[in-house]
Amino acid sequence: MEFGFGGKAMPLALVLVMLVGSFALFAIYEVVMISNPDPHFHSHEYSISGTFYGEECEGIMTSEYKPESTSEYIYEYKWTARSENHSYDDDFGVFFGRNEMPLESIYDYIGEEAVGDKVLQIWSYSHEGIDYTLYVGELCTIEMVGITADYMLLIAVLKK
Repeated sequence: MEFGFGGKAMPLALVLVMLVGSFALFAIYEVVMISNPDPHFHSHEYSISGTFYGEECEGIMTSEYKPESTSEYIYEYKWTARSENHSYDDDFGVFFGRNEMPLESIYDYIGEEAVGDKVLQIWSYSHEGIDYTLYVGELCTIEMVGITADYMLLIAVLKK
């Protein structure tokens, strides 16, 4: 093996420098992300109650942040409602803009409402025959969700 500029050692040294540099950049990125976490990176759990095919039911809903875009905040919601004779599982996504409100191109703004000590922005959305009413607070947090269809009338409330 020759150790001059024309030998095989130079490409090997460049590959090593690139690997060390990549590792260093990754380490710096991780340190920055740990010291400045995204305040939107949260998940929530909701309790569901209401009627399903005329029967009392209950269930749960969860949300998960999907950091897929730098211009939008995307959350996935999965929910399950169960009554004595029926059950229903579904999911939907909510896309928030940089202003931390649902995108006006997808959701309809209804207004605002004071709920407890908070003023929530109310938005509506329909997905596969189900109407969702979203009560949005700060940092893209949905405090309540009304879920309605011909056969169901449900409310999902954020667990504290």
